[in-house]
Amino acid sequence: MSNFLRAVVAFALVSAGSTASAAAVDLGTIAPGDFAGGALLFSSPNAIDDDWTFTIDTDLATAISVDSNDSDPFFGISGFTVSSADAGLAGEFVYDAADNAWSFAGDLMAGTYVIDVTGDVSGDFAGQYNVLVGTMVPVPAAFLLFGSALMGLVAVKRRQSAA
Repeated sequence: MSNFLRAVVAFALVSAGSTASAAAVDLGTIAPGDFAGGALLFSSPNAIDDDWTFTIDTDLATAISVDSNDSDPFFGISGFTVSSADAGLAGEFVYDAADNAWSFAGDLMAGTYVIDVTGDVSGDFAGQYNVLVGTMVPVPAAFLLFGSALMGLVAVKRRQSAA
């Protein structure tokens, strides 16, 4: 199932008019240099307690952004928190009060991770947030070694030419 389709299904489940959200969204396996994400929209009033799951197959530098998309007084989420009990993510999310957003950037070991998003819809009409998980392409050590050897050869050649 595509990431877009997962987000649409999650949107349909959450916007069904309930007063509590407990969505479970699986972003699947995220390959090196790829990203996955989605958005959830909630009617007001609504309590949010959602779990987002993703898997990476190899140790990767990873960036995660969870943004509340506030536009008071119409759209908003109060008490917006993002957390994870998984090793590597626990206690590592940084909060930006100006944007009511959470972020993580760092190295994660191969495995499956769960992000818990909680809060209360405070907008007159609704509340919405986005989740985006992206991984960086690792630079192989052989490429770094080759580059440094090539620079060394250029330096030697320049010294020989100068003499």
